[in-house]
Amino acid sequence: MEEKFKINKQFLQFKGKNVIVVLIDQSKYKGKLISIDNYFNIILEQNKNLLTLKGGKVIEIILD
Repeated sequence: MEEKFKINKQFLQFKGKNVIVVLIDQSKYKGKLISIDNYFNIILEQNKNLLTLKGGKVIEIILD
């Protein structure tokens, strides 16, 4: 029996919104959050470019 993959509802509150993502090395990335998964892998849109951030490096997501 295959179970449907579900994203945590708390993570979905950020989808489609402008956010600031802070990484372990304290670098910050601003952009529109396009996608997020349960491992915190994130795709941000910045100036019509897509940026992929690995979830293991993310320590904070802030609504902008």
